[in-house]
Formats: sequence, C-alpha cells, structure tokens
Amino acid sequence: MSTPTLSTEERLYRRAVLLVIADRRCRITMLQRRFAVGYTIAARLAERMQADGIVGPFDRDLFGYPAIVDAVPDHLVLPA
Repeated sequence: MSTPTLSTEERLYRRAVLLVIADRRCRITMLQRRFAVGYTIAARLAERMQADGIVGPFDRDLFGYPAIVDAVPDHLVLPA
C-alpha cells in the first residue's frame, strides 16, 4: 500500500504544529523565522492551528497564541 504524498503546504503545517507544541505557544514571527516564510503564510498557519484546536485565541501577554494540546493529534503525524 503506498503512502499518499503530502503537499509542501501540508508538510509545512505539520512541522509548524510540532514546533508550536514544543514551544507551548505560536508566534507569527517565530514561524516566519523558523520556516523562512512571509507574514501572510505564517498568519495562515496560526489561523489554521486555531481552527484545528491546536492553539487558543491570541494572548497579548504571550505575544502569541497559547498551545492547548500537549501532543500532536494523530491525523497530523508525519508518515515515516
């Protein structure tokens, strides 16, 4: 059985989720720097994580979005 190929965008999202869970927060500037992407792509990643329940709403005290999960959801685990 062959493993479906993930798009570049999906791989980036999954890597960003791993980073956010490890750091316990999601900051747009962190995503920009770590993945060498612009503001728009980083903001889209953060918005998608919020929609997927990975992070909560923006928190000014954290300068970002707090992570609300402790582990990567099963559907986001990268294939080996």
